[in-house]
Amino acid sequence: MADDINTLIIDKNTDAVQARLNRVIKQLETLFLKNSLIVNTDETKAILFHLNKTCNLVMSKIVFKKDEISYTPEVKLLELISQII
Repeated sequence: MADDINTLIIDKNTDAVQARLNRVIKQLETLFLKNSLIVNTDETKAILFHLNKTCNLVMSKIVFKKDEISYTPEVKLLELISQII
């Protein structure tokens, strides 16, 4: 059985994104622990969406239960939207 959870964090300030991300990860860790759920961190990926092609991207560090979550290859939001339309 596979279940997916998605979390979207939006902010222009990278420090704010990191703070929100840390808070959400702690909440998820608590939720999974209380419900005896296991997360396969090897299969868990993060995606960074952005609009600006020339921006200096900062990929926030994501750590879930001491395991760092890796990012999928870069995806630009405009490219994703154009594929949908």
